[in-house]
Amino acid sequence: MYHNCLRYGDLTEEESELLISAIEKRMRIDFPKEATKLFGPKDSEPKKLLQEIYDRLRTTYDLSDDILPGEGVKTGGRIIRGEAFIDIYISYKNPDMWNVGIGYIQLSPKEEPFLEVNLYQTGTNKSDIREKHEFTLAQQDEAERKLFELVERVAVSK
Repeated sequence: MYHNCLRYGDLTEEESELLISAIEKRMRIDFPKEATKLFGPKDSEPKKLLQEIYDRLRTTYDLSDDILPGEGVKTGGRIIRGEAFIDIYISYKNPDMWNVGIGYIQLSPKEEPFLEVNLYQTGTNKSDIREKHEFTLAQQDEAERKLFELVERVAVSK
């Protein structure tokens, strides 16, 4: 069906994109291995998006005191626990145990993905000090502004 869509010359580019998107979504549900072969990993575009945000974050703030291991995009706990289709994130944790991050989450192939921005402090009894903000993908700019606003509270500007 995918190859037929590409060959059919009477479709506009927009129609073709919509049809291919619907085919990809259905294949990710019914034939995940084949979908990965045809369309690539399900999280390749979300990883690119978060990596670009992380790169902008690093140019604005000094994140050298980040106490979390590794840099860049990481796999989230919902994937590890089998609770989500896609769960990847970037984060920063300062020496005072304040953690701020943004995640790209899609709970199932049938559901729309969203961005989640979090701020919380670990290692204390301050678990009630938590901010969590959800954004649609169309609100990416707002999500990024919220992330930068929260990072501003816990990191040093360059």
